This record gives sequence, C-alpha cells and structure tokens, in this order.
Amino acid sequence: MIDVPDEYYALNIFIPGQPDNPKYQALYKTAAIFKNRRKTSNCCDAEIGKSTQWDFELAPK
Repeated sequence: MIDVPDEYYALNIFIPGQPDNPKYQALYKTAAIFKNRRKTSNCCDAEIGKSTQWDFELAPK
C-alpha cells in the first residue's frame, strides 16, 4: 500500500530488480499488474494525497 504525502509531487514505483538484475530477468517475467485489486496494463502511478495498492504477479520464464 502506498500513501503519498501531500508535500510530494512525484513518486517512482517499480518492480525490484527490473530491469537491472540479470538473475531476475533470466528467471522471471511479469505475469500481471494490479492497481487497487483491479488488473491493469498501466504501471505505476500513484495520486498525491491518496492511497494506492500495487500488486505484481511474477511467473517463472
């Protein structure tokens, strides 16, 4: 769960290890992305002053 404080103007969200971790790239792929429990293909914005939940489903390659 991400709570973006009002004093911030930007927040970067990413899947750890992607794309700079060769072990991650060799073993996994992103199977699905969910924003507030709804499947989406748009990753990964978070609105200032609101809570956003991002979930990433990984699958072996």
